[in-house]
Amino acid sequence: MCADSLHDKAGKCPGGLTDRQFDRAEYAARNHLTPEARDRVLALLYGGRIHAAVLSNRKANAKTGFDSEVTVNLASRNGDIFEANVGVLGYVLAHESEHAEQFSGVGGIVNEVLWRWGPQSARDRLENAAYAYGCGNSTSLLIKGNPSCRQ
Repeated sequence: MCADSLHDKAGKCPGGLTDRQFDRAEYAARNHLTPEARDRVLALLYGGRIHAAVLSNRKANAKTGFDSEVTVNLASRNGDIFEANVGVLGYVLAHESEHAEQFSGVGGIVNEVLWRWGPQSARDRLENAAYAYGCGNSTSLLIKGNPSCRQ
């Protein structure tokens, strides 16, 4: 469980997550990601930068804002991502952690401009890098066996 010292006054874990959401994200990071991705995801998790919500885009498993805040979709085409296979959850969190990196620092300003107003090819480049990061840093056999990760 999310340590009592991490709970806010409302009893929520960092990011407003429930104990179960927090625990599943932590477990997925620790057991289904490489050390680099694990450390990135745990920094986001313990920093309260991973949240849960129903996103209007049911296709999306999660989204990362230009402020590097990650929102995991509770009602994606794949259902509640926190309740998905933990290997899938780990992959999604690694993918979104790459977007958080893309939108941080000075380079993040350039990437935000490209994402918002640049050509589709610029958005595709950033998205493909996040897919590659998620695939490359997942240790889950389910993800490694996924055809989109074997390309």
